[in-house]
Amino acid sequence: MAKLEENLAALLDDGPNERNIHQYLKENPLIVRNAFATAWNYAEVFSEVPFGADFRADFLVLCANSGSWHCHIIELKKPTVKLYDSNGDESNDLRLVKRQLEQRKTWIDGNQHYFRKTLANLLEPDNPRAFCSSADEHVSALTEIKDTSTCVREWYHAVIGRSSVLSKIERDRRREQMLHCCWGSPEILTYDRFLEIARRLDERIKLTSRPGG
Repeated sequence: MAKLEENLAALLDDGPNERNIHQYLKENPLIVRNAFATAWNYAEVFSEVPFGADFRADFLVLCANSGSWHCHIIELKKPTVKLYDSNGDESNDLRLVKRQLEQRKTWIDGNQHYFRKTLANLLEPDNPRAFCSSADEHVSALTEIKDTSTCVREWYHAVIGRSSVLSKIERDRRREQMLHCCWGSPEILTYDRFLEIARRLDERIKLTSRPGG
C-alpha cells in the first residue's frame, strides 16, 4: 500500500536535496496535480519544461475548463531554508525566489507566442488525453492553445521551506501576505502543502483498497 506522505516526509527530513524531492514528485505526479490544478476538464503534470535558454520550470501543471486554460509554473527550492529572519522580515532566500518568479512572469508576458508554442508542444503529438476547452471552435487542443484569442491564465508558484517550523508571529505574517495576494502575483507555498495532499491521497488509496471499496 502506498505511503506517499510518509515517504515524502522522510525525504524532506533527510536534508536539502531538491533533486531527490523532485524525482519523488515526478514519480508521483498526482501530488503535484492535486496541489495546483485549478480546472478539471483536463489536468496534466509536466516535469522540467524548458522555455528556450531562459529558464526551465521544475513542474508545469496544464489544465483546462470550459473556454480557458490554466498554466501553473512551479519552482522547487530548498525545504530547509528560513522564510523570515530573526527580525521577522522576509529572508534573503524568500526575497530571491519572489524575484525569480517575477522574472518568469516578465519573460512570459514578453514572449507570448513562444510561450503558447511551448504549451502546444506539450499537447502533441501523442497526448490523447488533451482535448479542447471549447470544442465548438477548435478541433484540437494544441491549435486552440496557440490561438491568441484563447484565454490562457498563467500562475507562478514557488515551494520553499516548511510552515511547520514557523512561529505564531511568522504564521500570522505569512497569512496576511497570502490574503493580499492577487491573481497573477507570485505565490509562495511550503512543502507542507505537498504533505497534506499526499496524506489525502493515502486516505483515498486506503478507502478504495478496502473490500467493497
